[in-house]
Amino acid sequence: MSTLKTCCFIYNHGSPYKYLTKECIDRINSTDDIFVVNCGSGFDQHGDLSGITKTVYDDNSPGDLNLYIGEMTGMRWLYENYAKIGNPDYICTCHYRRFFRKDDVSDFDRYDIISSSNKNIFPFSMRDQYRMNRNHDRELFDRLVKVLPDTMSKLADPYFSDPMQIFKQCNMFVMRREIFREYYAFISWLTERALEIVKPHETLNDRSDEDKRVISFALERFTSFFIDYVVILERLRHKTCFDIEFFRTKPW
Repeated sequence: MSTLKTCCFIYNHGSPYKYLTKECIDRINSTDDIFVVNCGSGFDQHGDLSGITKTVYDDNSPGDLNLYIGEMTGMRWLYENYAKIGNPDYICTCHYRRFFRKDDVSDFDRYDIISSSNKNIFPFSMRDQYRMNRNHDRELFDRLVKVLPDTMSKLADPYFSDPMQIFKQCNMFVMRREIFREYYAFISWLTERALEIVKPHETLNDRSDEDKRVISFALERFTSFFIDYVVILERLRHKTCFDIEFFRTKPW
């Protein structure tokens, strides 16, 4: 029988995301085979983890790196500690306020990848979604497309320009172990390229915590691209869930 573990990322990205509610904690505690990765130690000072009954790991990311690349510091921990969590056949990722509905992943072993998306589809492309935020680095997206290997880059440009593409959001997914390793090799390499391009400690220091997330928001869209790319290339079994559970955090 195939095994599944769920990794719940928690982090502090600024005021809208500061505090866990009882509903968030109860949802974490209600999930079987779940563990928590505290990305960037964000909640050590900004939130109370005492109500969580599951195992909590600190991703030990350096300095304020988590502010720039979001849960990618947690993805690094997950990749490096995969054996520590039991080397499951499948890994599910979620967030302290966003979860797959349990029924949607009960048949996880019928698929190679399960992705998440918003049931309210944006009427514009992923590239335009990113550029609409005036605080984003409008050139970063195109520069990341150009650094991709040729086979990927030729597909990525029309993919990100197509308003009909479904955005697999929030870096939430269920992946077979071998595919997760492929994904991490791709996204960690791209993260390094993004840090070289933006140089966040030089260019983003004066921004609010929320507005430092330009790399994180870009990488989320490249996760979506990777899923669609690898599904087509390797002819994988895949489904997208459009109705994830969402829990509000405490007020601003």
